[in-house]
Amino acid sequence: MNVSRETARWLVERSGTPRQPKHTESARPTDIHVDWSAIDRDSIRLTHIGRALADLLKKHGKNVDLTVGIEKAGVPIATVVSTLLPL
Repeated sequence: MNVSRETARWLVERSGTPRQPKHTESARPTDIHVDWSAIDRDSIRLTHIGRALADLLKKHGKNVDLTVGIEKAGVPIATVVSTLLPL
């Protein structure tokens, strides 16, 4: 299971506490689910994501010494990022 930090905090804050008045739906944090299989099976999509990540790193002035990909889609994305960043 993968949840956002806000959702985890929201769940922890409410665990083991006396029942409080119901919170409105808008007060609850929301997670966004991305079906990663739709991305990792398409090399063009992976390339676009790698380009976007490299662009973010360039614009924020980060000096990157090492790029590492984790899991099966992480390696191709890391490869794209590493080829687009200056040496």
